[in-house]
Order: sequence, then C-alpha cells, then structure tokens
Amino acid sequence: MRRSIRLLVAALAFLLVGGLFVRAADPARQFQKGLAGVRANEPEKVRYHLLSIEGRQDFRSQASLLRGWLGLQSPKGPDDLIGVWADLKDALDDEQDLALTLSLMGRMYYLGGRYSEAVDVLHKALREDPNEIEAHRWLGSALYDIGASSLALEHLEWVGNHEASNAGIWSLIGLIYKEHFDFGRAAAAYREALSRQPSTGEAGKPDANEIRLELARCEFAKLEYDAALQVLRECPETADSLAVKAECYVEMGRPGNAQECVERALMQDPEHVESLGLLAKLQPAQAVERLSKAVAKKPHDYELRLRLVEACRLAGEEKLADEQLPVLDELRQMNNELEDLLVQVNSDLANANLRHRIAFLAERLDMPETAANWRRAAELLDSINRPPLSLPVTTPSDTRK
Repeated sequence: MRRSIRLLVAALAFLLVGGLFVRAADPARQFQKGLAGVRANEPEKVRYHLLSIEGRQDFRSQASLLRGWLGLQSPKGPDDLIGVWADLKDALDDEQDLALTLSLMGRMYYLGGRYSEAVDVLHKALREDPNEIEAHRWLGSALYDIGASSLALEHLEWVGNHEASNAGIWSLIGLIYKEHFDFGRAAAAYREALSRQPSTGEAGKPDANEIRLELARCEFAKLEYDAALQVLRECPETADSLAVKAECYVEMGRPGNAQECVERALMQDPEHVESLGLLAKLQPAQAVERLSKAVAKKPHDYELRLRLVEACRLAGEEKLADEQLPVLDELRQMNNELEDLLVQVNSDLANANLRHRIAFLAERLDMPETAANWRRAAELLDSINRPPLSLPVTTPSDTRK
C-alpha cells in the first residue's frame, strides 16, 4: 500500500514538473516574455526569449519582430539596418502586434532622417492602436524636430504620463512650453521632470541641475522671485545661475546682492550677455566698456548690441548709443522676422525653405546652435526627394480594405 502511494506521488510530481516545463517552453509564452523585455528595454531578456522561438515557422513573424527590435538597439552599419528593415517587413504578418512593428518602422525612418515617411507610418501605427507608446514617442520627436512643437506636445505628454521614470520627456515638454512663453506649464513640466529623478551628470541623460536652472528661469518669468531663488539654492554656481539670481535681486530691490552675483558671473564668463545686461543697470559706465568689447567680437549678436545701447543711454553716452542704431535696426528686423517664422513653422510642417530661412537668420544673428538645429530640420525635409528607403509599407489591414 505504501509502495503504491509512493509511486502515485512520484507520478504526480513527474507530471507536474513536465507540465511546468512544457508551459515554460510554450512559444507563445516565450514571445510574450520577449515582448515584455522590449517594453522594459532589456535587450538581454529579449535575446534570451528570442532563442526559444527562433527557427519555428509558426512564429516566424514574432521572431522577426523581436530580432528587428534588437537590431535597432545598436546597428553597426547600413547592412545591419537593411537586415532590420527586412525583419520588420516580415513582422508585419503578426497582426496582433502590428502597431509596435509600424512604430519601429517609423523609428527607423526618423533615425534615418526621413521625417515625412516617419510621420505617416507612425500615424498608421496609432490608427492600429491609439495606446502604442512607441508610436507616441517617435511621432512626438519627429514633429518637434521639424518645428511642429505644438503638435508634438500631445504625444510627448502621453509618453510622459505613461512612463514613471522618464525625466527627459518632461524636460523637453518644459522647453516647448517655455518657447511658447507659457511659463506656468513650463514650470510644472520641469518640476515633473525633477520628480522623475534625473541624473547629475550621467552622459546621455537629462541633467538635474540644468532642469533646475530652467525651472528657476520660469519662476522668474512668473514674477515668483523667492521661488526662483529657492530652486537656485540647489544649483551649482555658474554664470547662468548667478545671472538669474542677480535678476531676482534687482527686481526685489536688493542691488548690493545683485552686484555681487554679477561680478562673480563675469569672473567665470566675461562676455556673459545676461550678466552684462544687468551690469548696465547697476554700473552703466563699466558696462559700456565691457559691452563694447563683447560687441566687437560678436557684431551680429542682437542681444549684446541692444544691451550696449541701453548701457550707453544709462551712462549718458548718447552719441555712442546713436552710432549703434543703424546696425541695431537691421538686426531687429531680422530678429522680428525670425520670431514670425518660428510661429509660422508650426502650421507648415513640410516647408523646408521656411526652415532654411530660419537657419540663415539665426546664423546672421550669431545663434549658431539654433541655426544648426533648423538647418538640420530643413535638410531632413529635403531628404524626402531622395529615393525611398524601401517600398511603401503595406500592412495586413491595408489589404483587408
């Protein structure tokens, strides 16, 4: 009797272990675990579960999806990207995960500078699944990079609300609101970014101190000077942070504190525009000398020359101020045109010439970083005239229509 019971227990244990093994080896289960690795951005996990379905004809499209995602993580050259594209085209047969596949295709177009195709494919992904986070992520990035920042916000905020640790997305959202002079929403976005625990100097990640500085600038723009100073207490002492402190002290009627901050800022950067502008309010004669030297080095910098004119007026140097007016008026016209174009560009998504003009004006106004960004956006739009990366994407849903 006892022997029979032992045999029965052993048999049940064998069946249980065998059942667990079969369940663990189930290709559908392995694929779902691989997808979880994709969502968690864990390449090793994806690679491990891919091995379990690799070579199975009935899971060919699913394996292609995982393999395509892995290939996108660190492509080594054009041949790798061609292989990734082939995998993603095979993955289109997996209708259940079609939105993710299209999102990865949109990501490829985006990274390849083909923004027009990227936007089209990513919109198609969202029609398949309005909750596909990768489609929102890359569509927001593509729209922002071609200058359609207002349209990008909807998608970037969707990603930010669904990723608990993404500080970078909220920092970008804050920048967009700041560029649109919506300082209340910008400040809220920067505070949200700080709550997501950004890094302190880690390469490739948003820097907490830079976010705090932008938050302080927004608080200053809202006339919340105490709040701005509170934020700045957590920032390292740089020319930028000292200038914002000085601005707060000027508005609070504390010129002594402001002067001290300006002097420390100019010790770090003798041509710091904001600090020189504040010096013009505090010590006009000294500011005229410093600003004249700075303008000689950057003759097309509108802000510097404007500060020089203001300093000259305050110091009683009317003749010197009048001498600056012809050049200042020319720079002002370019600056006004630039501002108008930056508004227009949000409703003209495919106009490369508009972006070339913005880049030209920014370069003339001694704004090299802005010029480079808009020239890149223009060139990306120009690229749609090149031969396409591949045949147009055809999805199973297209063939059903």
